[in-house]
Amino acid sequence: MLPKLFILLCLLFSAISPALSQGGPLSPRIANYDIQVRLDTAEKKIYGRQVLLWNNPSADTVRELQYHLYLNAFRNTQSTFMQEAGGFGFMIDAMKEGCGWGWVEIESLKDGYGNNLARQMEYIAPDDGNADDRTVLRAPLPRPVLPGGSIEVEMEWVSKVPRAAARTGYNRDYYFMAQWFPKVGVYEPAGVRFSEKGQWNCHQFHAEGEFYSDFGVYNVEVTVPKGFIVGGSGVLREVKEEGEVNTWHFRAEDVIDFTWAASPYFKEVKENYKGIDIRLLAYPYHEHLAERYFRAVCYAIDFCESRFGRYPYPGLTIIDPPFHGMFSSAMEYPTLISTANLCFLPKGVKTSELLLVHEFVHQYFMQMVASNEQEEPWLDEGITNYYEAR
Repeated sequence: MLPKLFILLCLLFSAISPALSQGGPLSPRIANYDIQVRLDTAEKKIYGRQVLLWNNPSADTVRELQYHLYLNAFRNTQSTFMQEAGGFGFMIDAMKEGCGWGWVEIESLKDGYGNNLARQMEYIAPDDGNADDRTVLRAPLPRPVLPGGSIEVEMEWVSKVPRAAARTGYNRDYYFMAQWFPKVGVYEPAGVRFSEKGQWNCHQFHAEGEFYSDFGVYNVEVTVPKGFIVGGSGVLREVKEEGEVNTWHFRAEDVIDFTWAASPYFKEVKENYKGIDIRLLAYPYHEHLAERYFRAVCYAIDFCESRFGRYPYPGLTIIDPPFHGMFSSAMEYPTLISTANLCFLPKGVKTSELLLVHEFVHQYFMQMVASNEQEEPWLDEGITNYYEAR
């Protein structure tokens, strides 16, 4: 088993090592986003605009785009996610009472040539044919994308933030936004997963299994009420004060997703280790745990770099959710991880450290490898659990 695993790891990272040594882009940068969003905390809504620059990685002429609309999993009890979510019965009951629904609506969609793509867009259910599921959107293209070509698509959308749903949502004044924006699927060329022709890999949102995305560059501006502190993937470039709101600008390069969290009660603690800017956002009653968190993450950095190669990103953000934000705990996203700390645990129990090590290993397995978490979960959770135990 061990020799086979070692060979697999060598193959997985052989594509990364040359880019690290040459100092150029670390990835093909297929799906690139410029996103501007405004959080309305009174209505629990997000108003967004995004421009996607998508590069065709195949020798095919691509005649449509497919998007994930993950927040529509929380639109009603008939979505595929809700139908499968037996373990989330408490959430379904809360939503039936009308206090927690989430959704996303596309208000406009057009390509760089001015063509209105919204006229022919439609929801599809490629996995189970569920006509009530709206987590995948198909948009035919009047001007197809030629082999090796690119397309720019502008979208405006509005979403309702669900209350404390799986991995995402809000509770009180804490927001954790994961899988929150319309995200293009992965177009796999012929030969990938033994397919005879190129095709979109764009699964519906399921209760089991996670996600799959292409690498890209994200420029994201998040506008929140004044007083909110925001943590996000990538590097915080600037914070612009604009009257009663502040806009937080992040840039993340060569990543497969973008996630952010916000709260007016966050306390920020910073550390720099090996040139990596580590940013911890925690509630005041957990601020004293910063040293423990940093020690665990620095150990994980050393461990991973000694086995897999240098951590190639300039920063890492740690979110320590409040107790009422535990729905977002123990999760991994590109250059952003969340931990958990339960106050009733004895001091000698290192649950938080264990979680931080586990989630940091995910920066290699799934983030840098960009594996398909939906179809091949062993490539991220399996390998990560193995190295967590090491």
